[in-house]
Amino acid sequence: MLDFDFSSMLYRIPALLIAITIHEYAHAQTAEAMGDPTPRFMGRLTFNPLAHLDPIGALMLIVAGFGWAKPVGINPNNFRNRREGILKVSFTVVPAAASYQVYRSTKKDGDYQNIKTIDSVGTSSWTDSSVKTGKTYYYKIKVVVKTQNGNQTSGFSNVKSAKAVPAKTTLKAKASNAKNVKLTWSKVKGANGYEIYRSNSKDGKYQKVKTISKGGTTSYKDGKLKKSTTYYYKIRAYRKVDRKKVYGSYSSVVSVKTKAK
Repeated sequence: MLDFDFSSMLYRIPALLIAITIHEYAHAQTAEAMGDPTPRFMGRLTFNPLAHLDPIGALMLIVAGFGWAKPVGINPNNFRNRREGILKVSFTVVPAAASYQVYRSTKKDGDYQNIKTIDSVGTSSWTDSSVKTGKTYYYKIKVVVKTQNGNQTSGFSNVKSAKAVPAKTTLKAKASNAKNVKLTWSKVKGANGYEIYRSNSKDGKYQKVKTISKGGTTSYKDGKLKKSTTYYYKIRAYRKVDRKKVYGSYSSVVSVKTKAK
């Protein structure tokens, strides 16, 4: 049976609330800084403990000394400068943890293999660099916790998935004259090319104006435009996998006004 001390529990609660809140907020803020607004949309970019608590996980932390918070949802496709062939796995630090065991599968209900054991107990993320563009991977974690009776291994965490796609590029636009606009963008590692889209309004319908078939190309001149007119552009990288294009996320929209003459 668990040695439950009510007075000890009362001392634990404030410390655990602060630790969980700061830790989960840090995950949300990191995602926001990397270009993913998902945690903000889910109400996780806050210091309100109620937004981060998982009822069962919090109870286990208080009573048993180990548990979990509510996972911060992210969309890796929104990350800026995310390299091709890499996925980042993040998790909540568990008090008294001795190590973390990362399991991966290519199917949600498939066979999971232990691909990494993390012995650095202060670590809350790990980068998987052995993934292939276009594939979806599924991850779950076990925690090895130090107890008075030796190390104990937890059950699996919830399954999280992500698809490896080309990174999101950064686009810039500058009017050359009354009829031409020069577009430049950051090179995406592993990309086979880029697709450029244009619209007459920021939230309007975008038409593809050019497909760049070389991954090393980072500029394009868009011509035959109208003078003194504002145009809106966005771009996305692609990589060919089994003769099919796997697309990254669109860049942020940029606007440019052609010159009067």
